[in-house]
Amino acid sequence: MKEEQTKITEEKRIDFVGDGEIIEERGLAKLDTSSTPNQIETYFRKVSELYDSGQDFPVDLDEVHPLFYSNKGNAVRDLKRDFVEGIDYQQFIKNAESLKDRALGGGDLKSTTYKISVSCMEFLVARKVPEVFKVYSEVFHRVRKAMEQPVIDIYSVEYLEGLVQRMKENNARLVLVQEELQMAQKKIEQDVPLVYLAEIAA
Repeated sequence: MKEEQTKITEEKRIDFVGDGEIIEERGLAKLDTSSTPNQIETYFRKVSELYDSGQDFPVDLDEVHPLFYSNKGNAVRDLKRDFVEGIDYQQFIKNAESLKDRALGGGDLKSTTYKISVSCMEFLVARKVPEVFKVYSEVFHRVRKAMEQPVIDIYSVEYLEGLVQRMKENNARLVLVQEELQMAQKKIEQDVPLVYLAEIAA
């Protein structure tokens, strides 16, 4: 990993497509191997917000590949080999001139932005670094699972009706148990004299 990489760098990213049309402006942090768990968590939470807003590819590869890869080229190599464009990632040309170079068979990695899905980020980067995956799981697995749990309105008619029904069922079971206990008690009382007489006869 390059020593000149900063711990975390806040930066604006402007991507272009077609004849220089701006498609997005980002204000997310760029991570690397020296980023702290808190910084990584902050980034993942921002990505989670983008995902919740409806973005299918909320992660910029440039922002996360330094967590595991020594250079962008290796990350792009694995991305294109193991994932499907249009489903797991999209690529955008940063400016009109780079777009012309790419059309002529030229261009370089710096002129292309790769936007990847959350699941792609998980398997391409996060799972390969235990410390990073731990933070990722906290944000995207445990926290999101808790958010997806239905909220119970204890004052709703449906909830109260269900509560009453469960109480009735519990009361019915209690009555059955009480009846069984009474029958058992009567049987014991009836059997006692017979046992007593048997002992006398003996």
